[in-house]
Amino acid sequence: MKSLKSNIFFKNTDLKKNINKISNVFNKYGVVVIDNFFKSSGNKSFEIYKKDLTQLFNIIKKKTKYKSLSEVRRKDPKLLGRIVDLGSKPNNIISGIELKVHPNMLKLSRKLLNTKLLGTMNTSDRLFYESNSRYEKQYFQNIHNDYDYVFQSKNALTASIGLNSEKCSGGVDVYLKSHKLNFKVKKDKNGRPQIQNKDLKKLKKFEKVFISHKCGRVAFFHTFTYHCTVQNKSNNLRVAQIFRYSDLNSIDLDKFSYKGKKYSKSTGRPIKLS
Repeated sequence: MKSLKSNIFFKNTDLKKNINKISNVFNKYGVVVIDNFFKSSGNKSFEIYKKDLTQLFNIIKKKTKYKSLSEVRRKDPKLLGRIVDLGSKPNNIISGIELKVHPNMLKLSRKLLNTKLLGTMNTSDRLFYESNSRYEKQYFQNIHNDYDYVFQSKNALTASIGLNSEKCSGGVDVYLKSHKLNFKVKKDKNGRPQIQNKDLKKLKKFEKVFISHKCGRVAFFHTFTYHCTVQNKSNNLRVAQIFRYSDLNSIDLDKFSYKGKKYSKSTGRPIKLS
């Protein structure tokens, strides 16, 4: 069977020339990948955000004995976690916020979701610095989709931005066309919703595509698209930023999650997520 992999990859120039094709591929496969996404946009927020992250690391270097981010991750992961927290739930770095509302990010998200009423989920912003250590595995997700974690809308997407300055490995495996499935989930011992073994077997029928976090590459995948982490095996850290966008016309009021709270359809009051 011919691989569908090549169908989902696009160049920066396609944002102007083939945006309708990008949208059609997203609807068909549940994911599109665009290399050098921010190139020639006239907006420097991507470069500025990378510089700001480097500057934050330089502050750590001045105050500690560590010489590289990999060393910090290996010897004092909680220290690096402080930078991660600045870029997560929500992003608290101004250049990161500017990157989230980059004109190309908003334009394409509106196109892919076919909406003029675009929303976001600030509590789902995530900055990743992933190493090749065993320490990482406690944070890895099994095969899942994002809707089971972010309830805002059934018509939503995740944008994963590669920020690597050095060559690394790792990324995500994505199952093409899996956004059309509807599996029930069961929470694991950590309270994370996971699909059941019988449904995992069904996913084998769908082509699995590996997407690396190449610098400047942005992968957009539908909130229902199933995917999982592939660990970085290199000595350099894999750096990525995740933002999420949603069509507020399709807001899911019976499961709406805001600031980590889920609201009861009958009472309108917050209920526990776990």
